[in-house]
Amino acid sequence: MISLQAASTKVTASECAWYVTDEAIQIHGGMGFMRDAGLERCLRDLRIFRIFEGANDILRLFVALQGLQYAGGHLRELRRALRNPAAHLGLLFDQGSKRVRRAVGLGSAAPTLQQHVHARLAGPTALVSRCIELCGGAVEHLLIKYGRNIIDEQFLLIRLAYSAIDVYAMVAVLSRASRALEKSLPSAEHEALLAQLICSEASERVQANLGALRSSEKHANFTTMRAVAEGMCEAGGAVPLNPLGV
Repeated sequence: MISLQAASTKVTASECAWYVTDEAIQIHGGMGFMRDAGLERCLRDLRIFRIFEGANDILRLFVALQGLQYAGGHLRELRRALRNPAAHLGLLFDQGSKRVRRAVGLGSAAPTLQQHVHARLAGPTALVSRCIELCGGAVEHLLIKYGRNIIDEQFLLIRLAYSAIDVYAMVAVLSRASRALEKSLPSAEHEALLAQLICSEASERVQANLGALRSSEKHANFTTMRAVAEGMCEAGGAVPLNPLGV
């Protein structure tokens, strides 16, 4: 669990730092490249953090595969229970209830976080709970459909990882904002606004990324991407010729 948290934190922190610095240079215009602004060195130094301590692309695959491995163990336990249902009625009833609620939309099959978060943040907390539920359904769907071959489906794994890392970031933001509100810190209201905004936008990304896992149109695009990549590898570079003929 700690390794997953560390990987998620490293990916989020390094990419947010890069984005913020890049935007700061953009806002400064040409002056952003001058040493006096102090930004060009930050941009140079921050770039390596997306590679050091594990390249972010590899860490995303690590997050996705670790999560799938944990869920796979749970599904194996459920499969063993199905072979002897009389001895595992509690487990089967619990799992059946979760799937029914998820299928018909009667409440959430995910654990609620409301008791751990300040009441002021009930809205974004509900979004996080919903995203956790969606991630669980997506993981189960991938394992049932692909089994062990899921390791080769990197287009799908990367979107699952994006979602899991977004959920982790949302939980971290809610934790900080809740503490600020509970202690009545001067920044509490501002942090609550940030939490609402971050969770709202992150939940939209989670739904989009997880939706891609079941979209036939997206799967067709993934197949096309694979064909394009294979063509470039075979050609040793870009396949299209220079339009100017030079």
